[in-house]
Amino acid sequence: MNYEIWRELFATHYISYGVVDHLEPPNDKVVAPSDPKEWNRVDSIMKSWMYATLSQSMLHMVLKRKATALQLWQTLEKLFRDNKDPKAIQLEGEIHNIIIVDSSIADYCTRIKSLFDLLENMEAPVPKRTLVAYNLNDLSPKFQYIATTI
Repeated sequence: MNYEIWRELFATHYISYGVVDHLEPPNDKVVAPSDPKEWNRVDSIMKSWMYATLSQSMLHMVLKRKATALQLWQTLEKLFRDNKDPKAIQLEGEIHNIIIVDSSIADYCTRIKSLFDLLENMEAPVPKRTLVAYNLNDLSPKFQYIATTI
C-alpha cells in the first residue's frame, strides 16, 4: 500500500541528484554511457538507495545479480503496479466497511481520507463528494450535529 508514496519520495530523491537518466532513459532507450565506470558507480549508488528502503522480504524478491538500477526499478514497478486494480477494489471495500464504533470523529475521518488518498495515488481517484458521503455514512446519532454542519 505504500508503494506509490515510496515511489514519489524516491523520484524526488533521484531527480534532485540529477540522475534521472538511470531510471527514465530518454525515449525509453538506454543510452550508452560516455564514461562507463562513472555510470556504473552512480548506478550502484542508486541501487543501494533502493535496497536500503526495501523490507528484507521485498529485497529477497527483487535482488538479482548484476541488475541495473533501471532493471530493479522496472521489477518493482511490475510487482506493485500489475495488481493495482485488485488493490483499488480492496481499498474501496475497506471504505465501504468502515464504521466509527468507539473512534473519535477525527480518527474516523482521517482513516477514510487516508484510504481515499491511497486510491488517488493508485490512479483510482474518488470524487470529493463521495468522500463527504462516506464520512457521513456511518456516523452514529451522537455525531448528528457534525453531519448537519457538513
